[in-house]
Amino acid sequence: MDTGDYPGAIKQFSESYSQANRHTSQDIKRELSVRTYHALGLVYWRMREYDQGLEYIQQAETWQQQWRGRWVPEISQHRQRLEGLVK
Repeated sequence: MDTGDYPGAIKQFSESYSQANRHTSQDIKRELSVRTYHALGLVYWRMREYDQGLEYIQQAETWQQQWRGRWVPEISQHRQRLEGLVK
């Protein structure tokens, strides 16, 4: 993503999400789902597609709260910043 290959990053994180959902461990599946959706949100944010980025980050945050995880501690701050850009 640092090279600006946003379509490549989206493809990679989407594939990672698909792989995570095939994992046998529920804990690992949940953590990787949150991390990959958060990462997808960040990619869209960098692309200045704020609405799309916000959707991914909101879903990741919802899952993290629902599953009582602490995998991405900065997720709430990222959501708040994106909400400010969307308005």
